[in-house]
Amino acid sequence: MQTRIVSRSAKAIYKDLETQLKTTGQSFDKLRASRTARAIVGTLADALAVNEDEVIPKALLAKNLGAESIDYLDIEFKLEQALPELRRILDIANQRTIVPVEWNPETGRQRYSKSQLTSIKDKFKGIYDNLHLDKKTKFDKTRESGYFIEGLTVRGLARHVYDELGKHL
Repeated sequence: MQTRIVSRSAKAIYKDLETQLKTTGQSFDKLRASRTARAIVGTLADALAVNEDEVIPKALLAKNLGAESIDYLDIEFKLEQALPELRRILDIANQRTIVPVEWNPETGRQRYSKSQLTSIKDKFKGIYDNLHLDKKTKFDKTRESGYFIEGLTVRGLARHVYDELGKHL
């Protein structure tokens, strides 16, 4: 089956996935990467009303593409439409399945317990491993959910979708 990709952004995401996987010695599925790249670009451009050329691997969804909290639900919904086998399994919208249970006394914001942090690192490995470094450091230190969402990159979302797609094909 052909893995033809048309947009420059989708090509960049495809190549980024290929590099990530080959660097870590994991197998690379061209068709799955192609489907992931096209779905990510189309979904983010549509949901966030941005030009496809802005959807590049290093872009932060919030800072660079303008995503707000409500947008994550729309992104998840549109990704599930583009890739029906992912229906109801992505859970990227503020990590809905893991609700923060503590308050950070220094900032007054909700944060995850240490065991929840471990769960997030496992469940959202592709996203966590590709968080913007500054936000990842703050997330690890404070366990505040906001840093997880603020640090979400196109690269991390693409890796998460690619990994989840592999589990459900």
